[in-house]
Amino acid sequence: MTRPYDQLHLPLAKRTCPLCGHTTMRLYRHTTYGRREPSWINYLWCGNCHAYSSSFTGAGRKMVESDPLLAEFGDRISEVFDASERLLKVLDGYWKAGKLPQMISRRTPCAVLTPRVSPHVRGTGIRGPLTAMAMRPRSCPNHGRDLRLGKSAGLSGGFE
Repeated sequence: MTRPYDQLHLPLAKRTCPLCGHTTMRLYRHTTYGRREPSWINYLWCGNCHAYSSSFTGAGRKMVESDPLLAEFGDRISEVFDASERLLKVLDGYWKAGKLPQMISRRTPCAVLTPRVSPHVRGTGIRGPLTAMAMRPRSCPNHGRDLRLGKSAGLSGGFE
């Protein structure tokens, strides 16, 4: 049987499951915004036996074009991640419907934080401490989202 690390050079459609030997490996990525840079939660699983592996990686300058799980469940997405067997069944349904695999594209450099002058030093030209409360998130003009918080611009939450 082929070891998983011997297949990393192969496209996903040609990789075999290390447990059952079927060529049904699938991949799903969910973007999270809780760190300085956007990150991905990756799920690699077998569509036959549901053996899976999850990992957490930096997204770098890449972004996921569509996330069918986020589109369907929205704020309740964490409930789906809590039950792995349910998650894999839902993801298999998306795969069969053609919503997966996801398209990956290059991220535009739009997640920028604009420093804000603290009120106690306004007019002096001295910037106050650049803490989270002194930073003002700028919404992404291309995506209409505050990428630091992972929410649509205009929704409540975050640092005001």
